[in-house]
Amino acid sequence: MPTVARIETWKGTDVLDSGGNKAGRLDEVYYLSASEDPVLLAVKHGVLGRQVTLVPVTDAVLTHDYVQVPYTAEQMDNVHSGRVEDELTSEQVAAVAALFKVQLPSGPLHSASLIERRRSEAETAARRAHELELDAEQRARELAEARERASAAVEDANVAEQERREAEAASSEVTDPSQNST
Repeated sequence: MPTVARIETWKGTDVLDSGGNKAGRLDEVYYLSASEDPVLLAVKHGVLGRQVTLVPVTDAVLTHDYVQVPYTAEQMDNVHSGRVEDELTSEQVAAVAALFKVQLPSGPLHSASLIERRRSEAETAARRAHELELDAEQRARELAEARERASAAVEDANVAEQERREAEAASSEVTDPSQNST
């Protein structure tokens, strides 16, 4: 049986109230940022599933076919339904805790979708950083090779300059009439 820790993979699964009646479908799961434990469920319900209610995951039961929460349909109907963002403020969490008379962790909550997006972005950024690191290493090698070639070229130029001077000196000795004694 799946664990509550992976409940976000159950999006679209029926959510039942404490009486076993369908209350809606699991739309999202919210986590405390420093924890892997789910805190709230977003349950879609109403005509065409346009309303979303936040429900504490405390004491929820998972089966192969549904998630059952220990709250009545009436309790869930009394909760403000509306659009729910990927991040819930401490105030929003406290309001849900007060409505259901449960204690929830303080602090903002993040949706499983947001956490997955951030994880994916972090992986993409890490891959890009690795690519840039490899590129920088390649450029550093190319720079070192270019410096070696430049150093060798300077050395060759110095040798050529020395040989030119020696050749000029030898040439001037041969062509200088003052050095010829006839």
